[in-house]
Amino acid sequence: MSVKSGFTRRSLLQAAGVAAAALPLRSLQAGAAVPGGEAWSEERLVPTVCGMCPAHCLVTAKVRDGRLESLTGTGDNPLNGARICARGMAAPDLLYDPDRLKYPMKRVGPRGSGQWQRISWAEAIDVVSLRMEQALRRHGPESLALFAAGPSALYIKELFAEFGVSRVNDSRYEHCHCNREAAYLATFGFAPGAPARLDYANTRCLVLLGSHFGENLMLPEFRRFTAAREQGARLIVADPRRSVIAAQADRHLMLKPGSDTALLLGWINYLLQRDLFDRDYIASHALGLDELREHAAAYPLERVAELTGLTPREIEQSARLLAASAPAVIIHPGRHSNWYGNDVHRLRAQAILSALLGAPGRPGGMSLVGLNEPGAEVTPYARGRQRLARALQPGSKERAEEIFRALEADQIKVLGCWGQNPFQGYPNPYRTTLAWRRAEFVFATDVLPSEACLMADIILPEATFLERSGRVELRDEVDPPLLTAGFPALQPAFEARDPYWIARQLSIRLGRGRGVQYPEASSRLEHELAPWRLRLEDLRRGQGYVALPAPPAPELDEFRFPTISGKIELVSRDLVEAGQAPLPHFHPPPEPPEGYFRLLYGRSPLHTLSSTQNNRRLMDREGENELWLNDEVADRLGLGSGERVLLENQDGLTSLRTVRLYVSRDIRADAVYLVHGFGQRSHLLGRAFHQGVSDAALMSRATANPVTGTHALRNNFVRLRKVP
Repeated sequence: MSVKSGFTRRSLLQAAGVAAAALPLRSLQAGAAVPGGEAWSEERLVPTVCGMCPAHCLVTAKVRDGRLESLTGTGDNPLNGARICARGMAAPDLLYDPDRLKYPMKRVGPRGSGQWQRISWAEAIDVVSLRMEQALRRHGPESLALFAAGPSALYIKELFAEFGVSRVNDSRYEHCHCNREAAYLATFGFAPGAPARLDYANTRCLVLLGSHFGENLMLPEFRRFTAAREQGARLIVADPRRSVIAAQADRHLMLKPGSDTALLLGWINYLLQRDLFDRDYIASHALGLDELREHAAAYPLERVAELTGLTPREIEQSARLLAASAPAVIIHPGRHSNWYGNDVHRLRAQAILSALLGAPGRPGGMSLVGLNEPGAEVTPYARGRQRLARALQPGSKERAEEIFRALEADQIKVLGCWGQNPFQGYPNPYRTTLAWRRAEFVFATDVLPSEACLMADIILPEATFLERSGRVELRDEVDPPLLTAGFPALQPAFEARDPYWIARQLSIRLGRGRGVQYPEASSRLEHELAPWRLRLEDLRRGQGYVALPAPPAPELDEFRFPTISGKIELVSRDLVEAGQAPLPHFHPPPEPPEGYFRLLYGRSPLHTLSSTQNNRRLMDREGENELWLNDEVADRLGLGSGERVLLENQDGLTSLRTVRLYVSRDIRADAVYLVHGFGQRSHLLGRAFHQGVSDAALMSRATANPVTGTHALRNNFVRLRKVP
C-alpha cells in the first residue's frame, strides 16, 4: 500500500512532535532586528499563543535585544506539550518576511497594479473612517461590507456590528462551523465545539469522514488522537482518497465522492434493523425513533453499496465494529463542511448515528454542553437558540454569495477585508475581482500583501501574532479546561500596529465602539478575565495559561438537552419550522461529464490554507502542490508521476500554469486531488506568486446549501491536458 512520499505516518508524527529545541535565527537573512519602536533589551522568555494555524498551540518566545532567537512549545502544557509543528517552527519567517506590509499605504495606480504611496497612520485612519462615515450617512449600514476572519478580526467585527452592518463574512464560520452548528444544534441543542469536545482518552473507536487528520494538522487534537490509537482505539475512515490517516485505519472505506450521507444512513438502518443500537439510551434521551426507523429502511446494505461503490460486506463489518465499540465511539464532526450541497443532511446523520450508539455524554464519546462563563446571563439553551437561528438563514447577508451579489448590484460603497483572502477562500477569483472593482472604496488589513490587499485603496499593516496581544480563549476541549492568552514577544516592526489599536483609532474617529473603549488591548483582556477572577499576570506566571477547576460532568440521567423538547431530536422540530426536511436525506451530487474528474481538495501539514505560501522555510519543503491521479486512469491516458499537465474545468477555465502529477492507486478513478492555497496572484509575494495551481480558480460553480445558504465547492470537474 503506497502513501505519498514525504507524508507518511512517521514523518507526520515527527513534524507534529518535533521536540521543542531552540530554533536559531542567526542564519536568516532577514533575522536582524527590524525598524520599529524602541526594542526591549536583554534576554526575555515570553509565553504566547501560536497564530500560524487555528490550533493555537502554547509557545514560548526567546527574545534577546529585540530579536527573536527561538520559538518552542511551552513546558508540558495540556494542549501541545513541549512540541510545535513545522508551521510553528516557521513562525520567525513570517515575522521577518521581507515582503510583509510595513507602512500604511494608499493606491496611486489602478486596482491590482501594486502601485502605492506611503502615508501616515493619521491619514490612513482619517480616509477609512471618513469613507465609512459618508457611506453610513448617505446610504445606511447596508452600503458597507466586511470580510474578516481569524483572532485579529474580532475588534473590527464588533465595531461594524455597532453600526448595524449585517454584511460581515467570516470564512471560518461559513466553511467550517455554519453547517455543522445547524446539524448538531438541531439534534442536540448544542454544538460539538471548535475544537470539538471529544473524549479521546476513553474512546474505543474513531470514525473520520473526509477528515484528513495529520494532513490537516492541528497538533493538540492530533496528540490526543494518536494517544487514543496507541491505547488500542480502532479507526474507521471513509474517504475517496487513501490519505495518510486512511492508510493507518483498521477499515478504510474508499467510497464514491459525495456518498457519505448514504453510508451513514446505511449504518443507521443496519443498527436499527438488527437491534444493535443503544435502546435504553434512546428511550431515555431521544424522540423520533419510529420515524427514523421507517425513514432509514430505504437504505438497505445492497442499495447503499450501489450508491457508495463499497461492498455490502465492507458496510456491514464497519457497522458491527461501531456497535461492538459503543458507547465509547467518536463520530468526528469534522471541520470544513462545504462539500456537495447536502452537507447539513450529512452532518445530521453523523449526529444521529452518534446518538444511536449512546455516545453523547458517555465516556469515550462526545462531551455535553461546554463550560459557561461565570455569571453569564445567557443560558446554554438561549445560546444554542441564537446560534441555530444564525445558521438556519439561507439568505443571510453575512454569506459570501450575498455580499458578492450586493457588490455586483453596486449596493456596496465601502468594502473592508481583514485577515482574510476571499480570492483564495471562495470559488472563482475572476468573479471576485470583478465584484471587488465595483466597490467605491476598499480597505484591507493584513500582515502580507495578499490579492485582497492588491485590490485595496488603503492598506493598514497589522502586527504578527508575536507582536500583539492575543485574545483570551477558553479551551474546554481538554480536562481540566484552560484559559489562554497570547503576550507580545516583540514590539511591532516598522509601522505595523496591533489590530486592537487600529480598530480603536477608527472608533475614535467614528464616535462609537464599546468593545475598543479601553486604552489598549491588555485592558480589554483584563476585563474579559474579570468574571473568572483572574488577571493577565496570572496567565503570564502560568506560562500563558491557567487551568480552571474542572466542572462536574453533567449527570446524564438528569441532563436536559437544550432543545425545544429537552431531548435529542432524531426528527428535528427546528428544521420543520425552518421549512426543511426533519430527517437526513441523501441527494446524489452531479456526476462528472465524460472525460472529467471531480476536483477534490484538502490541506497540507506544512501549510495553513493560503496564508503560509510566502514562508521561506515552508516553501523550501513544499513549494507547490501536486495533482493526485489514479494509476489505472494514468495508464489509460499515457501519463506518469512527475509529468506536468494543464487542468481545464467544466466551463472552460484553464489553470494558469501546469501542475505535476502524483500517480497512485490511493485515489479513486473518478476524482483528482489538490492541496488548497497555492497559485496566488499577488506579485508582491515573492515566494507565493504563481507557485502551484489554485483550486479556487478552477471552481466556477458553487452549489447552494438550501438549509444554511453556504455554497458547496466539490461539484467542479476538471480534465487533464498534456503539455506539448
